[in-house]
Amino acid sequence: MFEQAFSSWKENGGDPIYITPPIVRYIDDIPAIYKIDFVNNVQINARTQFRRKIERTAVITSTNGMGRWEYKNEAGIWRGYDDFVQEAIEEKYREYLEGKTNKVVLNIPGRPEQYEIDFVRQIQTNQQSATPKPIRRVDCA
Repeated sequence: MFEQAFSSWKENGGDPIYITPPIVRYIDDIPAIYKIDFVNNVQINARTQFRRKIERTAVITSTNGMGRWEYKNEAGIWRGYDDFVQEAIEEKYREYLEGKTNKVVLNIPGRPEQYEIDFVRQIQTNQQSATPKPIRRVDCA
C-alpha cells in the first residue's frame, strides 16, 4: 500500500501525501496516523504535527519472483543462508512487501541464538550478542 502510493506519485503524478492507517508506536503503544510527504521526505504525526525526516531505501525485487538471501560475514564476504532459512526469510520478506511486517525474529536450526531480520535497514542482528550484519536479496537467474 505505501509502496504503491509512492510509485503512483513518482511515476504517474499521484498524490504526494500518503496518510497511513493507525500505526501502533513502540514507545507508548498508542496508535498514530502519519502523513508521509514524498516531496519533502518527511513524516508528520497527524495529531501532534511533529515532523521527522525520512529516507527511502530501495527494495530489491526480482523480475522472476525468485531471490536468494545472503549475509556478510566477519571477513566481509557475502554468504548464502541454508535453504531452510532461505524459505523462512523469503516468506517473511513477501509479508514485508505486502506491508504486514518490517522485522522478523528467526530461530535457525542448530543454533541457540535468535536473529532479528530487519528488511528496512537490511540487517540481521544476533539477539544474544546484539551483533548486526548486513543482509541482501539477490536475484536468481
